[in-house]
Amino acid sequence: MSNKIFIKSVKVTGEKNNVIDLYGQVIVHSGNHKEKIVTIEYTINSWDVGDSVIASQLPTLFNNQEVYYFEISTFKVPNTPLHFGFLARFDVEGYTFWADSSYEYSYNGSPPKEFFFHDATIESTSQNISTKNNGLTLSVERERVEEERRLLEEEHGRKQQVPKQIFRKKECIICTENVDIEAFLNITDQCSHNICRECVGEYIKHELEDNGNVKIKCPEDGCNEILNQKDIKKFASEESFRRYERFLLNIALSQISTFQWCLNPNCGSGQDHYQEDVPIMVCNSCGKKSCVVHGLPIDIECKQCREEGHKIIEEQRILVEEEQRLLIEEEQCMLIEEEQRMLIEEEIEEETRRLREEEIEEETRRLREEEIEEETRRLKEEEERWQKEEEELRIIEEEQRILIKEEIEEEERKLREEEEKEEQRRLAALQNSENASENYVNQLKQCPRYVWAIGEDVTAKDIDVKNHKLFS
Repeated sequence: MSNKIFIKSVKVTGEKNNVIDLYGQVIVHSGNHKEKIVTIEYTINSWDVGDSVIASQLPTLFNNQEVYYFEISTFKVPNTPLHFGFLARFDVEGYTFWADSSYEYSYNGSPPKEFFFHDATIESTSQNISTKNNGLTLSVERERVEEERRLLEEEHGRKQQVPKQIFRKKECIICTENVDIEAFLNITDQCSHNICRECVGEYIKHELEDNGNVKIKCPEDGCNEILNQKDIKKFASEESFRRYERFLLNIALSQISTFQWCLNPNCGSGQDHYQEDVPIMVCNSCGKKSCVVHGLPIDIECKQCREEGHKIIEEQRILVEEEQRLLIEEEQCMLIEEEQRMLIEEEIEEETRRLREEEIEEETRRLREEEIEEETRRLKEEEERWQKEEEELRIIEEEQRILIKEEIEEEERKLREEEEKEEQRRLAALQNSENASENYVNQLKQCPRYVWAIGEDVTAKDIDVKNHKLFS
């Protein structure tokens, strides 16, 4: 059984934040059931920049074929289609088997998102389908792929190299020529326009040599993306790139305030000249002298520089004396300021102490007032409590007095009633006694025995008295 590998399908499984996820399936026919390493090599827009991914095996019901899957995530520029190129191979026991052809897939965000390649019809080698013509075509394609791979291996001196495939051509918007798609690279990481590599290189050369510009924008009209050093190196020639680096170095050196260029027209070197009071700089590269004050290359010190040097020295002496005088005055001022500062600090401390004492006194007075208020409130509450208790006692006493008075009045009423009853009884008894005495007198008067002793003109009372004497 022959060893074959082909990509069955590719589909987009997700797209978010300009990043798309791809999923693909690979079919492998092999009579060798040992472990295989299935590799998918892919590129976007050009085989000059490629990458690879290892496929993982899926379970299958067929004994004569194996199914693998691979996943790829890549960045997509908005409103720009992606053009993928795929190559498939598998390695087993030191042998490498390539797919009979390369695969292309384009995605612009519109459905359908899944694509089936023509080789997917070859599902099993056990099917009784005539493949003579296909075998011939595949054989020719295989020979072509092997030849291109051999040439690339010889060119790059490597044992294995991805065969360079020419998928299709595209028109460059600068030179308007149909150029192989391999010549189109992403100009920057943020943009990708239809400009071939040669046109971008010429554009960079023009900006450097004619305009002296190192902040080179994308040549696409309306695009303001700046090419970085990596982008320049990718498109520019070696000479243009060296010029670009030299411009960058010159710009960086020019930003150093003490850096001076050698004024010898045959030198072009420079160095750090930090001695501002020395107008002459000796180049470390060519040994020539340059006057950094007047911008002239000289062999000996010029008279004007010497005069100006003496003048500068005299001015420096005057400046030194002035600085010393200023230093003395500054020291005196500092001493005076120190004394004033000490006086101010003492005044501040005294004022702080006084304020602290006042605060303590104020706090003490406030606490005393609070204590007095508290004591006054307590006394007032105590007085109110006492008044309340006195009022309650007064009410109780008044109630008791009223009750006692009522009891006394009731007792007096009862006594009066008793006295009245007693008086009534006494009067009744007296009346009865008087009535009895009168009856008795009347009876005595009727008795002749007692008349002689008492007399005729006697009352019942006299008789009672008389009888009392007689019978006592």
